[in-house]
Amino acid sequence: MMVSSLGVPPLEQGVETRYVLPGDVVSASAPCRFVTVLGSCVAVCLYDSIAKIGGINHYLLPGAPLQQEGSPWRWSDASIQELMRQVVERGATARRLKAKVFGGAQISPRNVHCGFKIGERNIEQALALLDRHGVEIISRSIGGHAGRKIVFESHTGNAWVKHLRDQNA
Repeated sequence: MMVSSLGVPPLEQGVETRYVLPGDVVSASAPCRFVTVLGSCVAVCLYDSIAKIGGINHYLLPGAPLQQEGSPWRWSDASIQELMRQVVERGATARRLKAKVFGGAQISPRNVHCGFKIGERNIEQALALLDRHGVEIISRSIGGHAGRKIVFESHTGNAWVKHLRDQNA
């Protein structure tokens, strides 16, 4: 599984492209290219190299909602658990899953109280939850002050990252 900031190769014939919006959790057993854009949000990509099954989430907030309001997948806990459930349901083996973690930038140039650093807290949640489930993180592009565009292929595990303009530069 490679992570590259270089250009994304042309789409292979028969490979669908799906855009992943905030609060989405998607997976595929057929070849698919997922695309998302992150700021303080985090995306976790999971991949089983034997089954060639992968998926991605895009969550906005750390932890779990205090009450049921909107999609629970906007929160790290529910989003990561749902992603794991989906890829295993499609045929991946939990112990073979590898992860790539992206996002969690602090886009605002203002100095904010540590409790309000949503990007940092989103990253902490992803790393802790994946560790708790025994999923090895093989690459990451996290933190900083720039958003990211992510392209992830479900059937190869390859991911490409484009750093967007640093708002604090």
